[in-house]
Amino acid sequence: MLSGAELKKLESQIAELKVSVATEKNSNRQLSAEVDLLRLQGSESQLEKEQFQKERDLCRFQLERVQEILTKDNLLDTVLKHLNEGS
Repeated sequence: MLSGAELKKLESQIAELKVSVATEKNSNRQLSAEVDLLRLQGSESQLEKEQFQKERDLCRFQLERVQEILTKDNLLDTVLKHLNEGS
C-alpha cells in the first residue's frame, strides 16, 4: 500500500505529465497548421508557375508567328536591322 506522501508524489507527477501532454498536443496542432499553410502556399506557387509558363508559351508562339509572317513578306531582315540600330 502507498503512503500518503508517495500518493501525493504520484498525483503530482500525473498532473505534470498531463500538462506536458497538453503542451505537446498544442505544439503538434501548431505544427500541423504550419504544414497545412505551407502546402497551400506550395499549391499557389505551383499554380502561379503554371500560369507563367502558359503565358511564356503563348508569347513564344506569338513571336514565332510574327517571325513567320515577316519572313514570308521578306521583312524580317529589315525589322531586325532596325531593332539592332536602336540598341
